[in-house]
Amino acid sequence: MPLLLVGLHPRLLEWGLNRGLRLLKRPPITLHLTYRDIGKVTLGWLASWLIGGLGFWLAVAAVYPLPATPTIALICVGIYALGWDIGFLSFITPSGLFFREGAVALLLHLSGLVPDLALGGVIALLASRLLPTLAELLSVGAAYGLTRGQGKDASSASAVARSRS
Repeated sequence: MPLLLVGLHPRLLEWGLNRGLRLLKRPPITLHLTYRDIGKVTLGWLASWLIGGLGFWLAVAAVYPLPATPTIALICVGIYALGWDIGFLSFITPSGLFFREGAVALLLHLSGLVPDLALGGVIALLASRLLPTLAELLSVGAAYGLTRGQGKDASSASAVARSRS
């Protein structure tokens, strides 16, 4: 944790990012963020991963009985995050397809939360791919439904403004 806090300092973060950009032959950047700004973003990401990971834990527990302890919940949060990271690092499949699920299945099995790899695979497909995809589709659909009429209001307001000028 102390290394994370040091690594998030704007000067060190900018140095690390520019070093990576130089390797990719990209122009350097200048961070205009304060340490407080970076801390807020980091806390937001932490909250996001905790919520997603706890949802994963609940989905796993719905399929296979798990002890309802904070330790098991945190292990599931970690498995969920590691699975996403491994899927993200897969450049040969879209969204880490099957790499994320394989990692989650393996981690569920190695952690002792599920007795065999096949069950871990089924749970991984359900809890780390299908349910999050459905949640994203519902969120996008809800956002579209909420903003659908706003485009017409903006264009009619623009037409009224043009007719008055």
